[in-house]
Parts: sequence; C-alpha cells; structure tokens
Amino acid sequence: MKKWTSMMLFMLFVLTLGMAQAGEPVFILSGRVVEMKEDGSFLMEGALGEEILVKVDENTISEMENPLACDQFVGVTYNGAMTFSLPAQIYAMGIQEIAIESGEITEIAEEYLVIEGENGLVRVNFDEASLVEEELAVGERVTVLCAQMATRSLPPQVYGYAVVREE
Repeated sequence: MKKWTSMMLFMLFVLTLGMAQAGEPVFILSGRVVEMKEDGSFLMEGALGEEILVKVDENTISEMENPLACDQFVGVTYNGAMTFSLPAQIYAMGIQEIAIESGEITEIAEEYLVIEGENGLVRVNFDEASLVEEELAVGERVTVLCAQMATRSLPPQVYGYAVVREE
C-alpha cells in the first residue's frame, strides 16, 4: 500500500504538467480508474485519493490498446479547466494508458536510459517534460512511469514520463 501511495503521489506531481499545443494550454492528469459510467465517462482516483469525474465524448482521442476498465492507470489530457465540485470534473481531450516498469539501469545517455526488468531490456526515452531523478547510475534500480505502447524495436522503446530511484 505504501508503494501504491508514493507512486500515485509521484504520478500526480509529474503528470500534472502544462504543455503547449497550438497555443492552447494542455495538461495531463493521471490516476487509476475506479468506476466506469454508462455514458463512457469514468471516475478516477488521483494521487492524494481525490476522485475526479472524467467526461468524454466523440471528440475525445483515445490512445488505449484495450477498452478502458477499472484499475487501469491512465493519463488524461485536458485544457486545465476543472469544476469546483465533489467530485471534481474535467473534460478529456485525450486518454492514454500508463504503464509502470521497474528494473535495473544497464545504460544511461542524455535522452534515454535502458533498464532490465521482468520483461527484459526496455529503452526509456525522455525529454524536457519528463521528470528524471538526477545522478542516476548504472546498476541502480528505478521505477518508470511510461507510455503503455512501445516500439517494435530491440530493445522496445517507450516514452518515460518519470524515472524515480527505488529505495
């Protein structure tokens, strides 16, 4: 439970990042799906245990490989507007499944690192929007929050939202 809470706190901190898209601010909020609604909307539990009702419609872009279901970790792209209600509500511009990978660092470069975990080697690419702990070293164990979809290369490559050192 402690690992779940700390990972969710970290996810909220990391994935509530503001980015620009065609001049309009875009934010990503992450959490775990706890309830599906009949209209396709869903209730999401954020890092601090808060509930957020995520509204979707035909304009919402889904980057999910499988249908959305309870207990999935997702990143929701939205315009920053959130209701002051219980639960808070946002409109999803896009939804992406988030994976959690753990492993030992085998290689470090300026814009990526390679970890070896349960599924073998994975290259984690990151950019200025990613949160990566400083002074990581080969041999350290890390947990990575990353995009669910990976390239079909060897090793597979994923985009890393965050890389945190395991304690």
